[in-house]
Amino acid sequence: MKKWIKRVVACAFLSMAVFVGAASASWCGTPCLARYNACIAQGTAPEKCQEIYEICLDTMCPNG
Repeated sequence: MKKWIKRVVACAFLSMAVFVGAASASWCGTPCLARYNACIAQGTAPEKCQEIYEICLDTMCPNG
C-alpha cells in the first residue's frame, strides 16, 4: 500500500511540474507571437518577421 501511495504522489508531482512548465512556456511566447503576426500583417518579409520573433523569444524566454 505504501508503495502505491508513493507512486501516486510521484505521478501527481510530475504532472504538476509538467503542467507548470507548459503554462509558463506558453505565457512567455505569447507576446512574441503577437509581434510576429503584426509584422506579417504589415506586409514585412516573412524572413524578417521570423528573425524578430526569434529575438523576442530569446529575450522573453531565456530558458526555453
